[in-house]
Amino acid sequence: MKKIFIFLSLLAGIGCSSPKTVPVQSDFEALKPGKLREFADNSGKWKMLDDFIHPVNWSVASGKSALLFPSGKEKTLEFVPTTPQECYSLGFTARRLVNKGPFSVDVLCHDGKKWNTAGHVGDEMQTGFTDYIFPLTQRVEKVRFVVTTPSGSGVIIDDFFMLRNSPMQIDSVSVTHHQVPVLKGKATNNLGLITVYTQGVKEVRKMTELAIELTEPTRLEDIESMALYYSGVSARMDGAKLLASAPTPAKSLAFACDQELRHGKNHFWISAKLKNNADILHKIKVNVTSVKLDGDAFDFSENKKHQPQRLGIAIKQAGEDGVPIYRIPGLATTNKGTLIAVYDVRRDVIKNMSSDLPNPVDVGMQRSEDGGRTWSPMQVVMDMGNDDEEGAFGNGIGDPAILVDKTTGTIWVMATWSHGDNAWAGSGKGLTKKETGQLILVKSDDDGKTWSKPINITRQVKKPDWHYLLQGPGRGITMKDGTIVFAAQYQDGTKKRIPFSTIIYSKDHGKTWKIENGPLANTTEAQVVELEPGTLMLNMRDNRNRGEKGDKNGRAIFITKDLGKTWTEHPTSHGALKEPTCMASLHKQILGGREVLYFSNPDSKYSRDHITIKASKDFGKTWKKENQVLLDELRGAGYSCLTDVGEKYVGILYESSQAHLIYQLIPVSEILN
Repeated sequence: MKKIFIFLSLLAGIGCSSPKTVPVQSDFEALKPGKLREFADNSGKWKMLDDFIHPVNWSVASGKSALLFPSGKEKTLEFVPTTPQECYSLGFTARRLVNKGPFSVDVLCHDGKKWNTAGHVGDEMQTGFTDYIFPLTQRVEKVRFVVTTPSGSGVIIDDFFMLRNSPMQIDSVSVTHHQVPVLKGKATNNLGLITVYTQGVKEVRKMTELAIELTEPTRLEDIESMALYYSGVSARMDGAKLLASAPTPAKSLAFACDQELRHGKNHFWISAKLKNNADILHKIKVNVTSVKLDGDAFDFSENKKHQPQRLGIAIKQAGEDGVPIYRIPGLATTNKGTLIAVYDVRRDVIKNMSSDLPNPVDVGMQRSEDGGRTWSPMQVVMDMGNDDEEGAFGNGIGDPAILVDKTTGTIWVMATWSHGDNAWAGSGKGLTKKETGQLILVKSDDDGKTWSKPINITRQVKKPDWHYLLQGPGRGITMKDGTIVFAAQYQDGTKKRIPFSTIIYSKDHGKTWKIENGPLANTTEAQVVELEPGTLMLNMRDNRNRGEKGDKNGRAIFITKDLGKTWTEHPTSHGALKEPTCMASLHKQILGGREVLYFSNPDSKYSRDHITIKASKDFGKTWKKENQVLLDELRGAGYSCLTDVGEKYVGILYESSQAHLIYQLIPVSEILN
């Protein structure tokens, strides 16, 4: 990320007619995720009158934390400022979780004698963050938010403030360029963020022009149009307002607009829409040259040191095909060179405000016969049907892993079926579908065009005493001797349901399957490669990394030479490959007789951001900085899967900050330097 600031003034406060008044602002940044009855910050005291308020970090307007109101009728949060306030405007940013009603937010203010309505928001509130500012004419001693939402929904509020009615002043203007993918199939793409900081609500200032230039290695023929958007306080493009567009791209563009600024942060976005035939091996670079506020120009012409952004394809976006959420990528290359992508098709949010199993989930599949440049429409290859049997619940199947048997050409997909509440938290001991999650396979013998009916192998591999057994997810491998291997995970038979990573394998091309015990407790999602004939490396997500943020943070890595009967810890375990406790991908590619390992994950100990591909030229002993490529620095769900696309390229399907599932094609030369 490259950020350039121009500071105009640093204001400690804004004058007001009453010397007793002080600014009020709450961004809830000090709150940790959970639930609270009450809390206090620098502005005053907050109290939920009839339920819990939930600080969350998974959906915020700015910063790291916001407040989630629970669903229900007239849920009330009361705020008492440290000092009673006069001559103020009141504002906040909010979004609703789902579109269904009934829905309302009423803001009430108490003047010392009675409650007065300051503002009302009804069904017009958007699912994207929106700013709301209401004028106040009375003294304010208390504020109440009264929220009504339907079951399974809620509203998130962030960036609350009460301000003196003073003239607006500009504090600073900044330009930020994030290293994020620019995607075909997506209407908007983040090519630059301009943030204008202001104070005051009277005599409002305006953004009147923004000028940019498109520089090398940009190819204008890849671009259909350029545009400028405004998202207010929200540091997300979701729901942003279009201000100006350039349907015919040029190397230099000036966007004229007339956008009023709000108090606090104002976010403007440079966006591009790519042509359908844009080459995903290309890159694009935008420089902001100047910003005009009411005609006053701010020069950014020297802001040129950021890196170009890579192109890619939005494989699946929220709401596509009527599906709210797509997750859990798997990717493999067939013997014919076709790419097969699989993933969760999460059709509804029913249980525990989650889309994961045991909710209604299917496994989707798409094919590409040109290295990932174009993809077939989605085909559902694993769907356990609508089971009306009592207790079946969502009857979902998901968390897929894909494997190509290099000997026979058969493509296998493995997933876990939850008949009833038999997923991570609810699955029990036993072997039947009513007792425990089921391990299911489908296969294709025609390069992924058609698929078999489900094959249940639970009784072959699950120990009855285990609570749960499921695959990687991601991808499996074919060993030199023809054995096919999936990474797997299980929860043991103790009350604590301790998870272990392991492997599931077949020595007869999928007719029968076997499993062994895992090497290390508290490990889950894993990936496997064959370092040399008969020697497997298992690279595992480790739950200890949730608390370990020091030198011992890192993927757990073990070696087996006897298909999991015995294990040895690798020297790089817990240290070489840091993680925020998230699924990762491990893949081996043979380049002219030389073997290279590739690893991808969020390259962070703290959050699922900075999706990075790393390469090792010495069988995983070292992962040098010069052999790393950053793909997406912003936060997403973080799962990824790698495959080889010939000898010149690596393909990656991952959960991006810019779309639920995206594909990028990376030249091997850029990774290996």
